[in-house]
Amino acid sequence: MLFSILLQTTLTLAYAALETRDWNSQGFPLRNHGYFYTITVGLGDPQQEVELLLDTGSYQTWFPSTSNPHCSELRNERAISNLNSLNCETYGTYNETLSRTFNSTKEKFTTDYLDGTYVEGIVVHEDFRFLGSVSEDGTSNELELVGFEAGLGKNTNSSTGVLGLSLSSFKKSDENGVIYKRQSVIDQLKRNGQIDRRVFSIWLNKQDSSQGSILFGAVDNAKFTPPLKKVKMISGNYKDEKNYPAQNFETMITKVFVKTPERNQSHGYDLFNEIEDYQGSYISAIFDTGSYHTYFPADIYNKFLNRIGQYLHIQNDETLIECLTPDSDETFTIGIKFGTIVLEIPIRYLIEYADSSSFYVRHNNINYCKLNVRALDFGGIYNKIILGQGVLRSLYLVFDLDKYEISFAPSIFTSKSKIVDITSQNDIVGAKDGALDHKLLPDVYDPDTEFIQNTRENQFLKPLTSGFIKVGANWPLVVFVLIILYL
Repeated sequence: MLFSILLQTTLTLAYAALETRDWNSQGFPLRNHGYFYTITVGLGDPQQEVELLLDTGSYQTWFPSTSNPHCSELRNERAISNLNSLNCETYGTYNETLSRTFNSTKEKFTTDYLDGTYVEGIVVHEDFRFLGSVSEDGTSNELELVGFEAGLGKNTNSSTGVLGLSLSSFKKSDENGVIYKRQSVIDQLKRNGQIDRRVFSIWLNKQDSSQGSILFGAVDNAKFTPPLKKVKMISGNYKDEKNYPAQNFETMITKVFVKTPERNQSHGYDLFNEIEDYQGSYISAIFDTGSYHTYFPADIYNKFLNRIGQYLHIQNDETLIECLTPDSDETFTIGIKFGTIVLEIPIRYLIEYADSSSFYVRHNNINYCKLNVRALDFGGIYNKIILGQGVLRSLYLVFDLDKYEISFAPSIFTSKSKIVDITSQNDIVGAKDGALDHKLLPDVYDPDTEFIQNTRENQFLKPLTSGFIKVGANWPLVVFVLIILYL
């Protein structure tokens, strides 16, 4: 009884504080470079500006050093001939020797990406600012993280650094919970009180538009057709990942189908049903803004090509597809089913256009463009679908790291804006969660129920069998403080 009273008193005080907090969410422009999107940040004092690739498929934020040996100017200076040359001035580099706020650690990091790029470097602390914010009244602001922990890329074959927005990697997982290596950008914004909820939303805009936008702690209701549909993130659909909380913006897919002008009934071609290994089964998918292509496992990819074969043309090992127009949206789609939620995406979002009026190849009086879908095998039961920019561009996306939910709705390409802060009291209003058949999920933890977040210790804890929640090694101290507050 005493604990209930103390808890209620604490929650009342917390909500009272939230009511008086003036949350000032900010939108930041994303620059469309064709194959990826970047966001401009300022580093250190004096400030050095760099562009970082926006990546929801990885957690590590890092920026390239001016000492990177792949930079073309350094290759010329040092007569290095066995490295790919990069023009490092295009997106900017960071010189730690010029900053008064730079602090290095001895910890090394390395990251490899699906496109073959990699980075090696050290973990550092540096003042980190998002630049170019424009609020609804037209004023420009900055969002600063003092002493932010990120990576300094000392050796990389990537022309740009990365803003990693995915869930943080962890150090260990045991009976006491999961300890994370470091705080992500979203974690630190929350800890600093700059956002109320660990939520951000992304709008990539049209393929030929120069920029999209990202909002921290808010959504833009003018940029999508409601309702927002919510699906749960999963912790991994394999036994060896069972004891971990969610590691990626990953969810469960129970069906993939294709509708063509010839077969445009309600279900189209069910690709899962045509592959024995997938009949009555499921596969996971990762939402990855850092991936230009959408990837299917090879067997699904081949069935997909087979079903749209009459619209394809192969030239120089490149798969091309008829350049489609918006009037094909209703008759030529690819569908993805998340439990009970069905997402249909016009095929034209998976086509790479040279520009709004041109094409890549003309064959038999038909214009053909590149198909922005590829095959990728992680091997066996570890196969996943990667939802890349083509799919994600068609959607307004909301990532909720507190509730382990991804919400999406059809994107509206407009310059209008209606920004709404997401707080503890003003939550995302969406459709019913995509329900999954639990018979299909014998080895999957639902992070929302199987793991309870302890934000103070930055870890996730399993519920005890007694029904009480373990709050960490210092729980007697926490209870003592609550008693003192109550008295």
